[in-house]
Amino acid sequence: MLTMKNGELVPAGRVRSRAKGIDMLFDFVENAVDIQDLAVVYNTAPDEAQALIERIGSTFPKEGIRLARLGPALGVHTGPGILFVALRGRARP
Repeated sequence: MLTMKNGELVPAGRVRSRAKGIDMLFDFVENAVDIQDLAVVYNTAPDEAQALIERIGSTFPKEGIRLARLGPALGVHTGPGILFVALRGRARP
């Protein structure tokens, strides 16, 4: 699991199964504050992406969650089965 902080990719933790990885993605969104935009991105697992959206819909307005497919130019660097969430927080005054 990776996260981006200050423009750099850093380890966010380790998981030993795909199900636990998806749980970790959900926990990440659930614990985020002031989310402005949220997307679930996949390349070969649309069913898992949709299931994650359904699950996240319990904590974030479901109609505000975007579903996006990762294109081949980036997908070649991640491999098949990539699933991630991208979010943008609200600007702080």
